[in-house]
Formats: sequence, C-alpha cells, structure tokens
Amino acid sequence: MAPKVQVLPPILANQIAAGEVIERPSSVVKELLENALDAGARSIEVQIKGAGRGLIRVLDDGEGMSPEDARRAFLRHATSKIERAEDLRAIRTLGFRGEALPSIAAISRVTLITRPRGGGPEGTRVLIEGGKVRDISPAPSPEGTSVEVRDLFFNTPARLKFLKSPGTEISRIVEATTQAALSAPDLRLKLTHEGRVLLDLPPARDRGERVRRLLSGTEAKELFSLPLFEEGPGEIRVEGFCSPPPLTRASRSSQHVLVNGRYVRDRVILNALSEAYRNLLPTGRHPLAFLFIEMAPDALDVNVHPAKAEVRFQDGRQVFSAVRKGVLEGLVRAGASPALETPKGSTYSLKGHRMPAPSPARWSLPTRPLRRAVALAPREAPDEPLPLLAPGTPKNLLSEGRVLGQLHATYILLEHTRGMLLVDQHAAHERLLFARLKDRIEKGKVKGQGLLLSLPIDFSPEDAEVLSERLEDLKALGFHLEPFGPRSFLLREVPALLAHEDPESLLRDLLPSLREGRDKKLSELGEGLLEQMSCRGALKAGKTLNREEMEHLISECLELDLLFACPHGRPITLLLPKEEVERRFLRR
Repeated sequence: MAPKVQVLPPILANQIAAGEVIERPSSVVKELLENALDAGARSIEVQIKGAGRGLIRVLDDGEGMSPEDARRAFLRHATSKIERAEDLRAIRTLGFRGEALPSIAAISRVTLITRPRGGGPEGTRVLIEGGKVRDISPAPSPEGTSVEVRDLFFNTPARLKFLKSPGTEISRIVEATTQAALSAPDLRLKLTHEGRVLLDLPPARDRGERVRRLLSGTEAKELFSLPLFEEGPGEIRVEGFCSPPPLTRASRSSQHVLVNGRYVRDRVILNALSEAYRNLLPTGRHPLAFLFIEMAPDALDVNVHPAKAEVRFQDGRQVFSAVRKGVLEGLVRAGASPALETPKGSTYSLKGHRMPAPSPARWSLPTRPLRRAVALAPREAPDEPLPLLAPGTPKNLLSEGRVLGQLHATYILLEHTRGMLLVDQHAAHERLLFARLKDRIEKGKVKGQGLLLSLPIDFSPEDAEVLSERLEDLKALGFHLEPFGPRSFLLREVPALLAHEDPESLLRDLLPSLREGRDKKLSELGEGLLEQMSCRGALKAGKTLNREEMEHLISECLELDLLFACPHGRPITLLLPKEEVERRFLRR
C-alpha cells in the first residue's frame, strides 16, 4: 500500500510559509526594513515600481554580510538573532524567525548584494528565482546591503488575485515605512515610487521631531507630550504624544503604538488609551496618539503572530494600568482633565519634556447627590418602554402637533390630542441632511460653496496618497481639492449643506472611510460617507432653537416623511400617549 503521508518539497514548503509571512508588497517592505534596522542601518532607501509587484528595492548602510552569511540567509529558519530556546524569552530585535528572506525568495526573483563593514573591496551577489539559487558570485558593492525583489508572486498567480488596487498597495507601503520611521527616529529614510518621492525623512533629534514631521503642521502643534511614566517603578515606561479632546478622529487609524521599538496593534493598550479619555470624548470619536512603551523583553511574547504584528504580555493588567495612568497624567498636565493623585509605586519625570503647568479642571462634579424632586411612580404603575413612531404612522400625528419648546436643548416637545411627542433634533436634522445629500449625489447636483480664502491643509504621507486617488470622488461629494505640494492640498469648496462646519475637520473625518474603501468606487462605498457627512452637519445636542427654527425643522422632515429613524438606526420620535400619562397619575 502506497503511503499517503508525504514530506513536502522544500520549495513548496517555502511557498506555503510565504503565505503566512508575505501577504502583499507592504509585507516585503516591512520585513526588509526590519532586517536593515537590526543590521544597524542609519540610512535606508526604499524604491518601488508597479506598486511593489514589479520592483521593491531596499538599500541600507548596515553592517552587511560575509559571502557565507549571504548564502545561509536564504535557508529556512536561518537567523543571527537567536541561538537557543531561552533566547525566545528575551527578544530584543525586530526580526528573529529566519523566515522572511526564504519566504520572499520563494515567490519572487531576488537579487541580494552585500558587503560587510570593514571588509574587502568586493561584496557578494546572490541570485534566487522562485526559491532556487541561480548564482552566488563576487560583486562590487558599498558597505551595507541591497535587496531587490522583482515580479512578486510570479509563480503563485492565485495570490495576485488577492492584491488590491495600485493605490491601496502603495498606501500600505507608505504605512509600513512610516512605522519603521517611528521605530528609529534617528534614521534617514526615503521612499520613492516610480521616481516620485513619497517620504523623505532626515534623521530626527528625538521622537517628538519625528512625529512632527510625519503629521501635518496643524496637528503637530496641538499634540501634547506625555511625561515619562514608570510603573513598578522601572518595570514599564510609557512616553508619547496625544491630542487634546477637541482634536479627534472618527477611527483609531491615527493611534500608533510601539512596544520596545516594535510597531504593534494591541487591544490592551488601545483600550487603556480609550479609558483615559473616557468622559472627555463623545461616542465614536478617538484621539490621535503616539505611544512608546518600554519593558523588560521577558515580560512579553513577540512570537505569537506570523507577521509579528501582535504581542502577548505576561501581565496585561499592569500594562493597561501603566498606559491609562500615563495618558491621564499627560491630560492633567495639559489642562484637559481633572487632577488625580499620583498612583502609589509610580513615578513621573519631566526630563526632556516641555510641558505646560498643571491647570485646574474645567469642570467640577457635584459633591452631594441632588434631591429627588419627583416621587417614584407607585408599584401599581410599572415602567414600560415608550412606543416609537414607525413608517406608516399618519403624518397628521405630527403635522397637527403644537410645538411647546425644547427639553434640555436637545429634544423638541410637541403637544397633540393623542399625547406628547419628543423629537431628537440632532437625529431629525441628520436624517434630513442624509436624504438631501443622497438625492443630490444620485442626480449629480451636489452644490459646493466656495471658501472666501482657499484653505491649505497638510496631511500625513499615507492620507495624502489616499486623497490623491480620490480627488474626483471628493469633488462629486462637494469638496474641491487641488494638490499643493507632496503632502498638501488647497481646499477651495465644501458642500453647501455643510458650509457651517469646520472644513478641515470634516475632510479629515472622511479619510478613514476613504482609506478602508480604497478599492471601491464612490457608489460602492455605500452610505457610510453620507452618514458621516450628515452627522457632522446636523444640529448638535445642546443647541438652543427658537420656535420658528423648531417648527421649520419639523415641517421639513414631514415633507419627506423622515421622522422615524436616523441613518444610524436611532429613533427620531417618541410618543408619550395621553392614556399613559393618565395611567401613571392613577387617573385610570
């Protein structure tokens, strides 16, 4: 009987491994950048063609490799980072698995040229195609290493089907390069695509300068630095930069976390950040943040994800506590949150940070509970949910109502023979704007309103790339943008319906949806963009309205039969029937 269990050929095994490590061109860039940083490079240049499918070339001035090391580097699990099992408990390098180069070589054509520092005049060239070594020979080379990857996925065509549009892949590469720049602020880093410079960062004096160069000028000025926070003390160190509560985004895409120099997406840390801002931000808004966390290498496990994008902490609660306290202290010193007592066993250091003096909180909490002014209903009148109005409700229920006024400057009260109606003014106006925007976009008649003075806006490299691809789509939404430099744009028009909103903030809030839907047409992005635009432009809770404004809003919504649910599904109108009022007052 022929055996069914077979040992896979090395080339096929490498291709399978490549599927875990190399997902797209940006994965190649990330792995090669990490190798260059581990080699002590102080200057790295990344050259891209064909959105990374045609060519990825990474040149560094690191320590280089000998001929023997250059040959062994393409063997599976060959690494200079670890030697024994104990080393896995204290990883200090970005790479360590020995999978990157063989995985890349298995699905592309690779040329590596390298010469060690202080070595002879000649370097070594290694040519590999589809995992097979074609040539190893001497070659002229500067000190350092050059890795050239051509025709990515040429021998695994099925993988090509999963690549996104060129714009999306380039945006991912910019993101990977930005992460490397944050990991090593003293690094000179340059990224070009088809000869066009996408990123050119000189060495920075410190992390703050690197962050400022990556952000737009407006955002960089508003960030405040976190004082050095130590939990333990000395077991966990937290530093970084965060935005004050008024500067927020609609997603977490502007939150960056590095642990021991490794860029990670970690739920524990992001939740701690959100907890620090709790009660300072409205639901659905997120601060900008750059967090740099240092801890003992044996306090975390970096070997839990094929692409090394996640880590596992030995004590997640301690990490959560350290990040939350560190960010809270930064908020206090920036005058954005009430002061807290210094946690026992924790220390703060302002060395190297220019922080404003602590200012008193901008609000105070009541020191004693308010007296109950309304008696609880008797047990014979149990609580029941109030009915919602639904499509199909006779319009005269609202049209015959008489506006009484506002409740908490948020809800419009109407009296009717059937009872009392409460209308959420924000939800109602949001639904109205959504309907109008959708109708005008479908008809191609979105009216823009020109700004008195064109507004120049700087963006991060990744956001600038997204906007460059979406200029026509944004114009269809009523935003007229013109390129004004590598990372700057001039905003000339905004949608007329939203002309009262802050144009820069409105545009930045649309970026997460545009980034996530890079490969979709405007019509395919669904109604998410319209929901964001209408939500931003709608009347806010707490806005006082006069009787004429309230009546006008109700009549406008009635005309379009819109007083039922907002675009997010929240109810707009509640009915308190007259019978229910009488029952609760025990008149029935």
